[in-house]
Amino acid sequence: MVKRYCGESAKTVTAKNKGTLLMSKSMKILIVDDDTALLATSKLMFSSLGHKPITASDADQALDILKEDKEIDFIFTDLGLPKIDGWELIHRARVEGFDKPIAVVSGVSDYVNKELMEDLKVFRNISKPFKLSDLSDLLQSVEEIIGED
Repeated sequence: MVKRYCGESAKTVTAKNKGTLLMSKSMKILIVDDDTALLATSKLMFSSLGHKPITASDADQALDILKEDKEIDFIFTDLGLPKIDGWELIHRARVEGFDKPIAVVSGVSDYVNKELMEDLKVFRNISKPFKLSDLSDLLQSVEEIIGED
């Protein structure tokens, strides 16, 4: 399963990005996905990029983490979560005051709603399966957004 989502080694991505793989700031990232294999793989990938991932397997758990940990820099959430979907999670996080970057990941393109992305200030969608280089590019954008604040 790791190969399916990683697809590249950190060494390959570093060469492609000319050394920009590791960001200048280690971010605390909340990863939300009900697929345990993908959750573990995402955690490994974000860690390999020099960040501190925290995982949640559903929206309720993610919301609890957000209430407890005010140092989360970025949310990376699946949209197709059970009970409370990713869109509702993002809405509730925004209502609770989370004003930092959020990106969504989905294996179903029909589930991505550009209007909702704009309304909820979601800055990026990543399609499954994704590669380490996709996350590296995503994190460079997050760092730019955080740097603007």
